[in-house]
Amino acid sequence: MSTLGWEGRFVYDSNTSDPDIAVHIVDEIPQCGDDRDEKLGCAPLNTRVGSGIDRGPVEIVARLNDTSTTQVGVHEFGHTLGLTHNDSGNWSVMNETIAAATVPRPNATERSNPFDDEMLYVYYNESGTDALNEYVVGELEDVWAYFNDGESEIVPGTVTFERTSNASRADIELTFVETIDGGVSTVEWYGYDPDADRALETYDTATVIVQSDINQDNVAWHVGGWVTYLFSSQEEGALPDELRTRDAETRRLWPS
Repeated sequence: MSTLGWEGRFVYDSNTSDPDIAVHIVDEIPQCGDDRDEKLGCAPLNTRVGSGIDRGPVEIVARLNDTSTTQVGVHEFGHTLGLTHNDSGNWSVMNETIAAATVPRPNATERSNPFDDEMLYVYYNESGTDALNEYVVGELEDVWAYFNDGESEIVPGTVTFERTSNASRADIELTFVETIDGGVSTVEWYGYDPDADRALETYDTATVIVQSDINQDNVAWHVGGWVTYLFSSQEEGALPDELRTRDAETRRLWPS
């Protein structure tokens, strides 16, 4: 750091209550200083070269993958040392666009497998529900066998599903709730946007949510439909007919 007129180093301390720089992972950064353009990171700019850093938070948006998060963090820590975007000639990391992956990447909805791995672990959240009885669990096993046997038109045959009892290991979680606004099942997902185009390129985790009082014969259909949806283009009509039907008998029999 001596080339910046400051002798020192950054030390990570997870226990301090009064850090010189606190790193905040945030959903969005609507404004950074006087700049109202959307940013991937924000930090206090040190204007007192030679006298140490200015105290304040470094903010980084949450939707980036590990590589881009690191790049954004290094860029923003550069600001705390007094570097600006005009210093990118000597410090390439200070290029205004270097912090994010600038090469567009296929979005999750354009990938045959939107997850990073081909082995996906499924966790059944059984807390607060008796909907996951032995019959329903058996029906769900048929769903995973359907995908694992390569019978889906949309989910690649190279992707396999395996149940886990470890919630922290899960890629997909199944949970039951009392009510769902606007329907009886839905899916939510979290992932990464390394090219910063506001569309996720990969999914990290997904949660299939089912209303606990639905007919137990239809649980498999709802779960299978939403899992297939995650792998689809998510455009209207993207799912096969048997997963868009309103026919109760078809729902009851799927995926047999």
